[in-house]
Amino acid sequence: MAHHFKVNDDLGGRDREAFRELLLDPGVTIDQAMPWLRERGYRISRTAVGNSRKHLQQELDAVMRKMVRGATAAQLGEKLSRQVGNMNRSERVALAAFAGFWATLRGATQTM
Repeated sequence: MAHHFKVNDDLGGRDREAFRELLLDPGVTIDQAMPWLRERGYRISRTAVGNSRKHLQQELDAVMRKMVRGATAAQLGEKLSRQVGNMNRSERVALAAFAGFWATLRGATQTM
């Protein structure tokens, strides 16, 4: 099912990409992201921004769960290589962070 978000409709290409990166940064709250929009002349509600952020995170979580399910480190590396070509910068950063965490966790569980 296709999702419709005001953030996607209102923001131009470069602003949309930059704002997606901002939304995917775990250190940035929605209240911290709102001035970014206002400074560029966008009038988008806090609720719309929150919905967009939630959807972005859910999309990335689904991709990561699918990639990791039952994969060895080598298989995960191969899957990541294929997937990265279809991702924007913010998605690649989030995926790389998760992959590093997963590899560390997998290594720790194999030594137990």
